Amino acid sequence: MRRKLIIAAIILSLLLLSFFGWLQYRQYSSWKIPVHKDIHSVLKINTDDIIKSFISEYGINFSKKIGKKDPTAKASVNTGIYYPGNIFIYNISSKLPTTFFCSLPVHDLDDFKNFAATRFHISWTDSAQLSVGRSRDGKLNLLCNNSFISLAYSFQKEETLADLQQILNGSDKLYQYTDISRLLKKEKGAVSALVGSSLLSLSLNGKELLLELSSDHFEWSGSKTVENPLQPTGFDSSLFTESYINFFPSSSLFKPVYAVKDISIESDSILSYYQGFAALDIGAPVQASDTSIGYDYDDNFEKVERKTITSISVPGLHLYISAKPGMMNYLQRSGIVTENFKLNKALFPLYPVSTYSDSQFLHFTTGNANPSTARTFTASPHFLNLDMDVQKTLHAVGINYLDGYLKNFRNIQFKGKRNGTALIVQGSASFKNAALRDIIDLAKSL
Repeated sequence: MRRKLIIAAIILSLLLLSFFGWLQYRQYSSWKIPVHKDIHSVLKINTDDIIKSFISEYGINFSKKIGKKDPTAKASVNTGIYYPGNIFIYNISSKLPTTFFCSLPVHDLDDFKNFAATRFHISWTDSAQLSVGRSRDGKLNLLCNNSFISLAYSFQKEETLADLQQILNGSDKLYQYTDISRLLKKEKGAVSALVGSSLLSLSLNGKELLLELSSDHFEWSGSKTVENPLQPTGFDSSLFTESYINFFPSSSLFKPVYAVKDISIESDSILSYYQGFAALDIGAPVQASDTSIGYDYDDNFEKVERKTITSISVPGLHLYISAKPGMMNYLQRSGIVTENFKLNKALFPLYPVSTYSDSQFLHFTTGNANPSTARTFTASPHFLNLDMDVQKTLHAVGINYLDGYLKNFRNIQFKGKRNGTALIVQGSASFKNAALRDIIDLAKSL
């Protein structure tokens, strides 16, 4: 009996070693796919990690459990594709950033061509031992041999056939691009992306979806973070959402002028007053006064204006902006803020918003705008922060149509920190159940 147990243990160990060896080989071989010589901005999808998460949550037959039951659905067709341990989607420098390339191993070319024609209406032609495929709208192009398929999807319908030929006929492999492969191999999560010096990763951890963004040198169209960031003083437990950002956006991100009815908002003027800090808080509903204007007729049958002040319940919104002292005067001259220090209803008709300013900050609020209700601010180690109780925030703001989609979300948190010119942003979204299961349920509801 003991001998049988030892033999069984040895066999089980060998099977486990073989399985883990197979997984390691899948990871290793996935880096040997053919790529374009001008590859950059790479998205890596770790299929092994995703499959392990599905099996852990749903079991071996997870595809049947998560699929929508459709009695009219056609029988599944063999894709003919061998899915590697990682799938890579990337841009090339000679094409627009909205054109994407990908290569995959193929084990049965005829099956793949049939699958693509059936599911995606791809038309095929054969030329020089290569199969050329094209979608009806011309956005998707494919080139295949007996070992690999290379595809390109272009939102602007760029011509990509020559690039696909270069991929399949060339000798460039992804592992040869050491700067790209070195950084992406470190990321073990479900999805990671490398864009310039910025690296983004997404991973699943029980009831949490985790995000991390790092960049050696962050600059976005001339935008930049603030040298000496601020944060609210103290923690307010009555708030459902606390957020702030220390950031100078570039004027190139905005139109020169935004026109709303008879109000013109000049982007350069706003940015010239803006000092790089903004904070948004959302709390419990508050009582606000709203003035409605109607008309009556007096005894002489002349129309007379009638103002009615009513008390209404509105979300407790507070927006703080660091600004030069002249900003409030500019907002009033432009008609953005009224003489009574109210935000013009033409810009925000949902709730009445009061304003208050001092030498450093503007305060916009649905509550009372005065020095006694305004928060104070101090130095911060973070340039970015968000802490949101999703359910309480949705209830306070009254966005009822989102309840069905976000019912399983619990908290969302983000923190961003600078280190010289580099930055790191870490975030998480927590769910009621396992993150994967709730994300799948959300996708089904869309």
